[in-house]
Amino acid sequence: WAIKPLQDGQVASIMAPFSENADENTKALKALSHYMGSAITGVCEIPEYAWYSHDKRGKSIEPYHKYALVVLIDQGYETFLGASGNDWISGSQSMRAYLKGGEVVGVMAEMIRKMGYGARAHSNLDSDVLHVPLVLHAGLGEQSRIGESAINPFLGMRFKTAVLTTNMP
Repeated sequence: WAIKPLQDGQVASIMAPFSENADENTKALKALSHYMGSAITGVCEIPEYAWYSHDKRGKSIEPYHKYALVVLIDQGYETFLGASGNDWISGSQSMRAYLKGGEVVGVMAEMIRKMGYGARAHSNLDSDVLHVPLVLHAGLGEQSRIGESAINPFLGMRFKTAVLTTNMP
């Protein structure tokens, strides 16, 4: 819950100059995401069905951003090999990846808000969007036969996701 305050915040009243070029913004955000620790980052427009219909308290959610930046956090190959899937190794690697993803999109969302655009971080703790469809739309993987998950050609199933939604081009 310590990262929850990073998820949303006040948007600056003045838009940053030279911030309307979608290609340049995409390059800069992907580079920052990588620098902060994500393995792979993609962007996409958010399809309406990728939004949850209601939050955990039953309040209706209306889509409020157009774009998503999706980050994949590698859980670590060596420790993944040593885990059985239900032990302290996999549990700690999973939480480490979720926290790193929350940090990456939380810090980036705050930067975008300071640039004058709305932005919200969505993590495993609290998300208004479905992550798997956004992983697919951002070109970061394909639907897995394992279940409600996506698989990446480089990381396989060894990743956790975090999403940043925004109206910044």
